[in-house]
Amino acid sequence: MHRSWQLVAQDRCTAARRQYRLANQFAKYANGTGSSDILLRDGVLYDGAKTHSIKSRAVNFRTAVCVGDYCSERHSARAHRHAALVGHWAHHRGSVCDFTDAYYEFAVVEDLSSQEQLGSPDRFGHSWNIFNEILPIHEEQFLRWTKGIGKTDWQGKRFLDVGCGIGRNSWWPLTYGAASSLSIDIDERTLAAARNNLAKYAGAVVENRSAYEINENEEFDIAFSIGVIHHLDDQPAAVQQMQQAVKPGGTVLLWLYGYENNEWLIRYFDPVRRFLFSKMPLRLVYALSLPATALLWVFLRLGLGRTEYMRLIRTFSFRHLRAIVYDHMIPHIAKYYKKDEAIALLEDAGLENVQAHWVNEMSWTVVGDKPACVE
Repeated sequence: MHRSWQLVAQDRCTAARRQYRLANQFAKYANGTGSSDILLRDGVLYDGAKTHSIKSRAVNFRTAVCVGDYCSERHSARAHRHAALVGHWAHHRGSVCDFTDAYYEFAVVEDLSSQEQLGSPDRFGHSWNIFNEILPIHEEQFLRWTKGIGKTDWQGKRFLDVGCGIGRNSWWPLTYGAASSLSIDIDERTLAAARNNLAKYAGAVVENRSAYEINENEEFDIAFSIGVIHHLDDQPAAVQQMQQAVKPGGTVLLWLYGYENNEWLIRYFDPVRRFLFSKMPLRLVYALSLPATALLWVFLRLGLGRTEYMRLIRTFSFRHLRAIVYDHMIPHIAKYYKKDEAIALLEDAGLENVQAHWVNEMSWTVVGDKPACVE
């Protein structure tokens, strides 16, 4: 179970090493263990001028820590709404800083086993339930999103599709001669559409699994995730699962929203998505997607928009455009990656020979290899 906690510490000392020690103590408290080597997983410490990231596989928590007035923007408001005092620390004097007057309050902020931790599977499930057909134009999109892997590279391979949706990105490798596949998602409407679309392929398996719980070890030649990782709360954890799933020498590929050339979208549209559309009932958002698509349709027909992506979608049907617009309106989480961030996502998971491909002048495909076994 993923949980999020918050520590509010009224403390005169902001020494970085003392903050790390606080995190260690808090993780032990939250996890109910006495181990001295546990740190918060993907925790963030705010100590005024400096921000420190802490990573450890020992604790399955995503934690935000607030020290003094410096709080995680994401969690502080919820903490004030839902804070519950669950413990105090004994006063003590440390060798580095004077903590005699320190007071600690622990607050459960939220349970991230919720749909938000998993991204937005229920919301995308609604979309896939409407737009569940595989179109010829989808192949062109797939080939662009999987730049770095050619058609012949799929022949005889076993692959993993993480966040498969209706199975359209599994469909094309299977037509290219892939031997078998495992396609995973967690919304039953989505999975039903994927099973229907891939039914003709005997080697295609569709299962209900989270990107955080793939639980495969060196089973696949290729693992890919197209348009999914950037909607998850804990992207590194999902990529680590993919890395573990591929064989030594195998390939991991991600297609991610790009930051470059999307600055206008991030500045003007994304706040509306976060604070309005992502919280609205899906039927209402779907209704609003109609006029939004009409505006995009007119924009494209006037020849506006000069990126490669705009040139591509100018050829799409109105229904196809509406599927794209709707998918951008509904998610709880949408992260836009700069090139170096996209590369780091794979490198931090232990992959090597990482290459980044600029797709449609608005997104990134990153491809990396799992180190081969050393004799």
